[in-house]
Amino acid sequence: MVKYLQATKVLLSLSPLVHLLVIEERHQAMKVQNLLKIKEEFGYKSLARKHDVQVESLIAEHERQQKAYRDEVDKIGFEAKKQISEA
Repeated sequence: MVKYLQATKVLLSLSPLVHLLVIEERHQAMKVQNLLKIKEEFGYKSLARKHDVQVESLIAEHERQQKAYRDEVDKIGFEAKKQISEA
């Protein structure tokens, strides 16, 4: 009976420690979960910035091509008028 009481006392004294470990484990799990959310959010923001840069680059390239096309059309028009006036 004495051994049973001693074992019960030991187990009861360990109970708060086990409780603290469980709380700490939950807290650590929440920290990990929050870090994963932050990492995921940063990944999306980084990807969005990358896409913004690509879109801006494509827009600039398109505008450059449009200008080159308009310049070529103007050049052809000028040459056509020149040939008509010579004829």
